[in-house]
Amino acid sequence: MWNACAPRVCPHVFFYSPRIVASGGLTGLDSEGQVRSYLGSDYAYGRPETAATAANEGLVTMYLPEGTYTLSASITTIDPGGGESTTQLPAIDVTVADGEKLCVEDCIQVFIEPPMCSTNFGFIGWGNAVSSCGATLTNLSVRISPLSNPGLRLGYSEIWTGLYPSNMLRMAGQVFPEFDGFALSNYNDMVFAVVAKDNLGHVASRQIITHYDFTPPVLNCPDIIVIAPNGSDAVVDFNVTTASDLRSLVCNPPSGSVFTLGTNLVTCTAKDLCNNTNTCSFNVIVLMPECVLSIELLPGDPASVRLTWDCAGTLEEASAVDGPWADIPGAASPHTRPVTPENKYFRVRRQ
Repeated sequence: MWNACAPRVCPHVFFYSPRIVASGGLTGLDSEGQVRSYLGSDYAYGRPETAATAANEGLVTMYLPEGTYTLSASITTIDPGGGESTTQLPAIDVTVADGEKLCVEDCIQVFIEPPMCSTNFGFIGWGNAVSSCGATLTNLSVRISPLSNPGLRLGYSEIWTGLYPSNMLRMAGQVFPEFDGFALSNYNDMVFAVVAKDNLGHVASRQIITHYDFTPPVLNCPDIIVIAPNGSDAVVDFNVTTASDLRSLVCNPPSGSVFTLGTNLVTCTAKDLCNNTNTCSFNVIVLMPECVLSIELLPGDPASVRLTWDCAGTLEEASAVDGPWADIPGAASPHTRPVTPENKYFRVRRQ
């Protein structure tokens, strides 16, 4: 996507035909977390366009890809005697983000800390301004409005220095979609605009497109299978993974609870910093300890087998692996019985 960058050229002479040459690019991650690598240059002419309309202030508008650039400005000046000459102005370094609009002013630098959801202060971002050229800042304002309806003010804040001039100002801008009373669709795409002014009449602005997060947190809730060491219940600790901006996670029953034999349902509800919620459920399945049945062939005539097991249960036998199964009355581990001509299958039925 392209970014609007509008440098203002304001020397103390009359000029026309202002032009900007921009060179730079991006190497690394862009604002969407994608790896990018590109370099390039571009140029643009602005107003005033002719000697007849020469003034001491001009405007050049450029559209640049996301990245960091050096802007080199030059102008055609009109000398007191009517002659003309080309003057190169000091270069300016700027960084533009995806969807950002920046009005460059030599004497005021404006920075935006993009808004994000917070625990107690809603969707909050910060505008920062620093003055130079021997001037002091007079005010700094932050305005938030829907991209689709710029006339609607979702949030506004402003600071005036008054009797306490400063060359550095910082102001928060925030919205509360849950309480502001506007349709939630207004918060999908918002313009976060910052304007700074100084006592010499310089004005600098910067704006970005920001988006409120309405996406519920993603929960990962797989079933858990554990063994009850005591044969009746087990203490189970579990960890439900979710988004990094998690505000709260409540599970019922909570992790560390005692779960009885069988299938136990756990329900968890997560809330992120933007107050989006999501719920998931999973099973904690508690099983009896494994019961090992051993069969040992004993020497002798006639031959016999000895069966041993290490759990409470009833020894059963069958002539086929799929039954029918019948209890062996009074059998206790170890249990010895003669070998019979027909096949026999044994198992322990847990109590």
